[in-house]
Amino acid sequence: MRPRGCVLAWMEAIVYDEAMKRAGKNLNVESFVDSLERVHGFDTGGLCGTPSFTHLKHVGAGYMRFFKADGDNKI
Repeated sequence: MRPRGCVLAWMEAIVYDEAMKRAGKNLNVESFVDSLERVHGFDTGGLCGTPSFTHLKHVGAGYMRFFKADGDNKI
């Protein structure tokens, strides 16, 4: 099982990448924060809850999923 920090960093990278794409060619601190604050219900592919941000809420998802492989049953 991957450590929690690895999963959290992966999720943050996905969300930050989306915010940078939304900021467009004029990427700077202000446009990045503005685009990040417009991320609502972003799909992380089941990695965690759907992060949503506002100008008052800078905490993304409230939970994340952990999976453990079962080598004997190959799942």
